[in-house]
Amino acid sequence: MAEPEAAASSTTPAAEELTLEEESTAIFQPVVELREEVKTSTGTENEESIFKMRAKLFRFDKEENMWKERGTGDLTMMRDTLAEDAAMRKIRLLMRREQTLKTCLNHFVNGAVELTENVGSDRSWVWSAVDYADGEADPCSLAVRFANSDQAAKFKTAYDEARQHMDNIADAEGAAEEEEEAAEADAGGAPAADAEGDSTAAAATAADASATADGNGDAAPAEAAAASPAKE
Repeated sequence: MAEPEAAASSTTPAAEELTLEEESTAIFQPVVELREEVKTSTGTENEESIFKMRAKLFRFDKEENMWKERGTGDLTMMRDTLAEDAAMRKIRLLMRREQTLKTCLNHFVNGAVELTENVGSDRSWVWSAVDYADGEADPCSLAVRFANSDQAAKFKTAYDEARQHMDNIADAEGAAEEEEEAAEADAGGAPAADAEGDSTAAAATAADASATADGNGDAAPAEAAAASPAKE
């Protein structure tokens, strides 16, 4: 009776070996290789948002004499953060279409341009601008429509504050240009008199040169003012 037990025990290791799984040495390559993330520029890295509200934008088509929709999205006011002087940080209007995120509005706020009410609507505003949404300067008439009159009023308040801010920047830049022109005129004073020349003649020459320089200094601002376009 002992022999069958011995036979059974002798076959047990072989049976266990059959149940062991062989270790796989195969190497599987990934179907899709993951690449390093590439950061893309949005153009607003050096700006901060000071106003944002959903709206619908329109542009007036002169050829067809009608308003055409430009897109719906968040109408945003972006303020520059690079200028050390906060009073000189410029503000622009920026809007991207929902879903596609394509730019449909991009221009600096003009201190000389006011918002006007769109005829027959208390939630829409109209203004003129040189828009760069398509990458090139485009003088055009624009209109924006909000969900209600309260939102439209908030935009008007924010725009007027931005317009005053940009008007102050324009005044400061104009004053700086005038100071620079005056300094250049003063730097171009009379040439040194010839050591062998008559001192009286040299003094007269210096006086004439000084008068000429003063005359040019007065004329430059007048010419610049005449060349400036009239405010709309």
